[in-house]
Amino acid sequence: MKWKSGWHVNANLRAGYAKTEQSAALYSAGTNSVYDIDSGSYYIGGELGLGKIIDVGVRHSIDWYGKYIYLHQGSNSFYAGGEYDVKGINSYRLQLAGRYNYDLGKRWFLYAGLGGEYEFDGEGRVWADGLEVEPTKNKGMRGIGELGVKLSPEDSGFSIDVSVKGSIGKFRSALFGLEMKYEF
Repeated sequence: MKWKSGWHVNANLRAGYAKTEQSAALYSAGTNSVYDIDSGSYYIGGELGLGKIIDVGVRHSIDWYGKYIYLHQGSNSFYAGGEYDVKGINSYRLQLAGRYNYDLGKRWFLYAGLGGEYEFDGEGRVWADGLEVEPTKNKGMRGIGELGVKLSPEDSGFSIDVSVKGSIGKFRSALFGLEMKYEF
């Protein structure tokens, strides 16, 4: 929801299934063998956010916002020269960021954003043939950035957003996206 004062709130829930297939993903020096990985698991998550858009010119604005993000990915297992069991992962993140928006006219917008994100948890635990492997931990701070273009036809509630987003720090990522959204 957005108000004329510039304040906005958002909330969403998401659920789905993530599947991973990797050729030659694991190598065993003992047997000189290469193994493929084929695994998948369900995920559920949600997000709560609050922000304020401040106009700094006729075509320029800055959106300051904060989000709390939760994600749970279920456990799965796969065979790659031995039985691997990946336990479910919970992620709890707080994101504080700002986005510069430039209005190109006719409801086209360019934007660029920078911020920070803190992961409170995010430990991944794996067992290989019954023995626990050292867990991976994504806990900590990372920088985030985004660059994109958005088309939002006037009074339709519909928008198309093409973007590239990334993070640096202990956990690095790059995401190229196309989002179609209807807001009411």
